[in-house]
Amino acid sequence: MKKGNDPMPKLNLYRKVRELSADELQSETREYFKNDITYNTFPNLASSIEELKNIIKEAPLTILSSQELLGLENSDVGEVISANSQEAKDEVIRMVRDEYGKDTLRIENALLKGQSLPFPIVIKNFSTYYLLGGNTRLCVLASKNYTMPVKVIDYANKADRLDRIAYLVRRTY
Repeated sequence: MKKGNDPMPKLNLYRKVRELSADELQSETREYFKNDITYNTFPNLASSIEELKNIIKEAPLTILSSQELLGLENSDVGEVISANSQEAKDEVIRMVRDEYGKDTLRIENALLKGQSLPFPIVIKNFSTYYLLGGNTRLCVLASKNYTMPVKVIDYANKADRLDRIAYLVRRTY
């Protein structure tokens, strides 16, 4: 429940995170190459699944604020956070389960048992954040007033480095 002048709810930090398993990492990296919108929004993020796996492994863990989660693109977590009742939050979770075919109960049970969950993956492009993988985890946690650290890939810095390399190559020849 929102209080007074605080427009964003305070989310507790769920600290039980783990690295993605080999199968989970494979699935998340394939998502980038198979999702035309993501691939076209972030061209040259990686040239292969193996390169993207390495980028994800090296990305720092970051805790996004409620405001950053509210504006997270390619995610339903903003709808959960802005919901004005538990019933409205639960409705978003039902939508995630039914429309995307996701196992929300498994994540709820892991949360109740204090089990480790794999971190979500987010792409940062200047001041905006775009979810690459982990929508169900973030939504279920937010519905229970939690958030978790996410891996953040800094696309703007990667793009700047690629531009500088291209410039140096052109200048050399």
